[in-house]
Amino acid sequence: MNNVLKELRQKKGCKHKEMSEALGVSVSQLSDYENGRKKLGMSMAIKLADFYNVSLDYIMGRETDIDNRSDIERLTAENNLTGADEEFLKQNQDQLVQLLKKKQDEIDELKRENLELRAKYE
Repeated sequence: MNNVLKELRQKKGCKHKEMSEALGVSVSQLSDYENGRKKLGMSMAIKLADFYNVSLDYIMGRETDIDNRSDIERLTAENNLTGADEEFLKQNQDQLVQLLKKKQDEIDELKRENLELRAKYE
């Protein structure tokens, strides 16, 4: 995954500073992701996939070909969804993404709390 992030950034011609401003994270955090010192959370993986217009699977290193179809077009094709299903997903995409991001933020917060509790009782 580390190489994927660096390659995508270089291919897009972005500097760490530009990326950090666009994604709302520090330059050091981006560098940590690229160099494998820090693992991507779901919300950051989504931001990166959106920024680079690639799938989450590509960001995570699970697929090797960049598929420039939208995530909705891929979901429709891969799951034999109807045109009506695809239209519903397109119409509600922003709300669905916001819901997923909110849930991931909640999960990340619970993980932080869990780590704090573990540290407190060790």
